Amino acid sequence: MRGGGTRVFAFWLGLLAMVVAARASGVHPQDGPHADLRITIEDGGVRFAVGVNLAFMDVTTPVGRESIDAVAPSESAALIEAFERYAREEIVCEIDGEVVEPVIEAARLFDDPDPSMVALFPRTGMRGLIRLVAMLSYVTQTPPESVSITWPTYPDDVLGAEMEGAADGEAPSMVLEALLTAQGAQEPIRFSEAQPTFTWHADGATAASRFARIDAPPRPGEAQQISAITVAAAAFSVFSFVVSAVRSRHGRRHAMRPFFGGIAFAILGLAAVDAYTVSIKGTETPPAAITKLEAEKVFLSLHRNLYRAFDYTSDSDVYDALERSVAGDLHETVYKQIKASLRQAENDDLRGVVTAIAPGRLTISDVEAGTANGKRRPAFKAHFTWTVDGTVYHWGHAHTRTNSYEAEYEVRAVPQAGWRITGQRILSQRRIDTGGASGVSPGPQTIEELLDSLGGDDF
Repeated sequence: MRGGGTRVFAFWLGLLAMVVAARASGVHPQDGPHADLRITIEDGGVRFAVGVNLAFMDVTTPVGRESIDAVAPSESAALIEAFERYAREEIVCEIDGEVVEPVIEAARLFDDPDPSMVALFPRTGMRGLIRLVAMLSYVTQTPPESVSITWPTYPDDVLGAEMEGAADGEAPSMVLEALLTAQGAQEPIRFSEAQPTFTWHADGATAASRFARIDAPPRPGEAQQISAITVAAAAFSVFSFVVSAVRSRHGRRHAMRPFFGGIAFAILGLAAVDAYTVSIKGTETPPAAITKLEAEKVFLSLHRNLYRAFDYTSDSDVYDALERSVAGDLHETVYKQIKASLRQAENDDLRGVVTAIAPGRLTISDVEAGTANGKRRPAFKAHFTWTVDGTVYHWGHAHTRTNSYEAEYEVRAVPQAGWRITGQRILSQRRIDTGGASGVSPGPQTIEELLDSLGGDDF
């Protein structure tokens, strides 16, 4: 697979960090079987990072042990072997219509979790904390056009049944949340007993193609044009007439020759009025004011693109993506804030994914047409309300939050760039999903604070 040992090593270190973070603290406890599934589709095939806890393995790949709540050193190899056999025989990956056998690059059992965490797992105890992490690679010679992955087993979701008040014996099977990285973007996907197969198709899309098109700001009207030949001919014509008049006044011979020459230059100037034209500086007309309907379209596109920056997986792409939406001091500030948020999220094994954005009320005001000389650019203000569905994904499940925001924006035409957000003030933030407080809070006051809230524990 392209990237070789360096990429494998880096990914394995990431998995190791994931488990260390989970063992240490900060991960929301889920007292029951867990499967953490992370799929990456690359030019050289598919990489499948799988993490399962002992409670999950006891259902899917049971191996006899002396103690139900512990794994003796002599039992580790049998557990790993059982899971590797499960991965080879039960997990199915079909690439471009052909089943591809996995290469198990690494498999490790982490059997020494922090004992203080056991109190958070009254049902499964240490079985909920002990985890096995493996890296599966499905190698191809050409970039995949289609990928189908089938996850085979789904333990009963006992915890979910208790939370929903299901009767004994009516526990539904688990729905496994997975994280897919493909074509430069990330998205959450699901595996369930009813739909155990996920299919992906290459569509040539890139993260950039997900951005909305933004209309260019209105330009000043063109300056008046004049022909250089016409100007020169007019000058020679006037000069000829003057010479002719002076000669006639002094009674010189051939006084009319310059006069006829002037007429010839005048005819030439009229004939070349559209040739070799140049602009007359200072005659531009100011740009027409953008209509409120046009301003609404521009703003909604900018706002959508602001969130789409989270689809990218590399810092440089995030930076470039933000350039589509923000300008001035906001660009650098927001980029640094996003980078810090993502780094913190990765260290805590939490990665926020924005899954839906629903626009609410939008009011456009203070529309400025700008001036012809470019010293004042077209601009407008927007008062906007919207909701965001975000998901924190970890250890086989996801926490969804729905927040409602209200903010004021300033949007201005930036030279050589186009429409950009140049100012924002968050007026309020309200959590509206069930299971959380619903009171109004002041919320973040700037774009960077808003994005920080999306990249942190809230999303």
